[in-house]
Amino acid sequence: MATLPNETPPTRFLQVIFRLSLLLNMILVPALFMKDHIVYFFRHSHSHDWITQPIMNSSWYKAIYQVERTKGKDILKLYQLMKDVHDLFEKHKLMYWIDGGTLLGAVRHQGIIPWDGDLDIDLRFEDGFRFQQLIPELEKLGYEVDEAYFGFKIYLIENKDDRLHNICCDVFMVAQEGDKFRYYSPEAYKRWPAYTLENDLFPLKKYKFGEFEVWGPKNPEPYLTSLYGNWRTIAYQQAEDHLAPGERNSIPFTLTSKDLEPAQPMGPLRDRVG
Repeated sequence: MATLPNETPPTRFLQVIFRLSLLLNMILVPALFMKDHIVYFFRHSHSHDWITQPIMNSSWYKAIYQVERTKGKDILKLYQLMKDVHDLFEKHKLMYWIDGGTLLGAVRHQGIIPWDGDLDIDLRFEDGFRFQQLIPELEKLGYEVDEAYFGFKIYLIENKDDRLHNICCDVFMVAQEGDKFRYYSPEAYKRWPAYTLENDLFPLKKYKFGEFEVWGPKNPEPYLTSLYGNWRTIAYQQAEDHLAPGERNSIPFTLTSKDLEPAQPMGPLRDRVG
């Protein structure tokens, strides 16, 4: 193409660069403001799989986003914590059921997800006082219980101050509204607006969880899908530790047969509850 008499080649080149940058900003700026909606769509819609699956199966994607597995010594402590909580609740006939990543691990891996870093269980709001009565027994086992906006946190004291490897169990208080069980805390429900229908929750059933069993919902699939979307083939790892989770920090990747195995080691575990 001929250059206008008053237009030098460098000037035209700069004009092209300027127009391209404008076009790029027209795309990126709206995407920046809509990033949470975009992430939500890609996480919960199955219509995008034909785009995301080839990307997440590519070697360059896997080279950038390596799944960081939780250290074996921390995995063993998490299994022991879950066993202690289960045995203590069984001893006092206090009903609970697993939730969140712990439920996903029990259903998909038959144990702890290899890159998970904490435990999640639910208690009915009306059982909160009974749970607090068990705190002295938890303390004898080496745990500390703190209040949280969603309910309580059970910490392994020896790891509590280690931000990256603190061993804990989040105890979510749930309330029944009609036929739905949802988080009692408005802040927790705003963050995780999922619920379990009464018919999907009860009667509770036991799930294999490493070397022992835990209680969970009768039909967990609708709840897991509402939380994790295509959870059977795609997983998400937090880019930061679990103390600062969020959609924007989640790294998606395609599950392999190795990823579907439960976290190791599973034992040996001790029977510590009288």
